[in-house]
Amino acid sequence: MKTDRYLRVFYKDRLVGTLALTREKKAAFEYADEWLEEGFPISPFSLPLKKQVFIPAKDYFHGCSAYLRTVCRMPGGTFF
Repeated sequence: MKTDRYLRVFYKDRLVGTLALTREKKAAFEYADEWLEEGFPISPFSLPLKKQVFIPAKDYFHGCSAYLRTVCRMPGGTFF
């Protein structure tokens, strides 16, 4: 997964995985190896617990990365 536009997803101080924005402005998610060993699926229907980069087939945001920038604001006011 490309690492220049990403954010790490945590649950109770445990790394769940990485959320990244693709060139096509789609959100991609990949579970961390540690989470795959002892975690649970954060969405059993669309994100089953397996080693894979999940990219939605449908463009739910219609190419609107502004929405992702709003919900994925990082400390200091920067965006991923």
